[in-house]
Amino acid sequence: MKEWFAGSLKDFLLGGLLLLVSLLITLLIFIIKLLVTPFYNEYLAPWIDWRLLVTLVILEVPLGIILSFLDRRRRKDERILGFIQIVQASNSYEHLEFQAIDGQIIDYVLNTRTNTAFISPRYVSDLANEDLIQTTKFASEKDCFDALKKRNASIEHRKATIGELR
Repeated sequence: MKEWFAGSLKDFLLGGLLLLVSLLITLLIFIIKLLVTPFYNEYLAPWIDWRLLVTLVILEVPLGIILSFLDRRRRKDERILGFIQIVQASNSYEHLEFQAIDGQIIDYVLNTRTNTAFISPRYVSDLANEDLIQTTKFASEKDCFDALKKRNASIEHRKATIGELR
C-alpha cells in the first residue's frame, strides 16, 4: 500500500510540475506579447495559437497524468501475475532434478517420483536456467551416472516425454 501511495504521490507531483511549467510558458508568452507588441505582431503572432495552448494546459496535461497512473497500475498487476506464475511453475516441477554435465551438450533430468533419469528436453534446460528446477552439476558424464546409480535411478538414454516428467 505504501509503494502504491508513494508512486501515486510521485505521479501527482510530476503532473503538477508539468502543469506549472505549462502555465509559466503561457505566462511568459503573454508577457512577451505585452512588452514587445510590435515585434510580437510581426513575428510571433502567426506562430502562436492561443486556443491550442489553453487546450494543452486544461485538457492534455491532466489527461497525461491520468494515463500514466493507469499504466503504472497495469504494470504492477502484470508483475504480480508474473510472480504467481513463477511460484506455480516451481511447484509443478519440484519433483524434477536437472543433472548438468560440464562441457556436455546432453544433460539429464531426474524424475524423483518415478526415480527415472532421461535426456533433458530443451524446455527443462530452460526451466533449470531460470532456477525453477533444482540443478546438480557434475564434472563428467561418469560422475553423473555414478550419482544416479547410487540413488538406484534407472537411466533412459532418450528424451523424456511430457507425461514422463509429470
